[in-house]
Formats: sequence, C-alpha cells, structure tokens
Amino acid sequence: MQRTIIIMVVIIFVLALCPGAFAQQQTSMRCGNLFVKEGLSSLEVLAGCGEPVSKEDLGYRGRKSVGKKVERWVYGPLSGYYYFVTIEAGTVVSVEAEKQP
Repeated sequence: MQRTIIIMVVIIFVLALCPGAFAQQQTSMRCGNLFVKEGLSSLEVLAGCGEPVSKEDLGYRGRKSVGKKVERWVYGPLSGYYYFVTIEAGTVVSVEAEKQP
C-alpha cells in the first residue's frame, strides 16, 4: 500500500515537471516564404497563401454584438495534406493538417 502511494507521488511529480510532454503539437503550414501559425493575421495569410479553397463561418465566440467572429479556412491539397486554419477575430488561433485520402 505504501509503495503504491510512493509510485503515485513520483508519477504526479514527473508529470508536473513536464506539462508540455502530452500537449498537442502545434502544426504550421508553409506558403512560399510564409509559415502560417498561431498569432498570424488573416491579412498576412491571404497575402502569402491567397484565397483558401473554402471558408466556413463557425459563428461567434461570445455574444454576436461583442463577440469574436470565428472562421475555418481550408487550403490544399499541399504536399499531400489539407490544412484547416481557424481564425478568430482576424487572427490565426490554430492550424490543423489532415493527410489527403
């Protein structure tokens, strides 16, 4: 019983020391010389990558009158992948990649 508690404490301590070890890896997309990643403005993405193949309106985060508009832009296929760029209030908040079927 005491050994189990010690093992649990050690595991919790190790996990506390490396919180990023289990975090999802941030994806980026390359358009020419531009790396599309979190924090980039939607205008920079348009200038570097052009119009996406599709845009999906995901609504608003918060109330519509004061909330932030959320969109998902799709690019691809690029090097065998489709890229899904989520934009909130004109700023990239995530980039996800999916291998082309």
